Amino acid sequence: MKIDLDKMITISKVNQNFSMAARLTDELGLLTIMKNSQPKFVLMTFERFEEYELERSKKTNTE
Repeated sequence: MKIDLDKMITISKVNQNFSMAARLTDELGLLTIMKNSQPKFVLMTFERFEEYELERSKKTNTE
């Protein structure tokens, strides 16, 4: 999996300022939240989530 370095944020920054993380997510569509230098969580807009679910269901239905 490829992770865009411009869309990464540490969990400590998210804990300190969630509203900043939410604004970034709104601008970028998704953020990868890092914990102990490893990707741990993904924060995404609901629109992006719906797109993800649609793609996932298409893949499931074709198998």
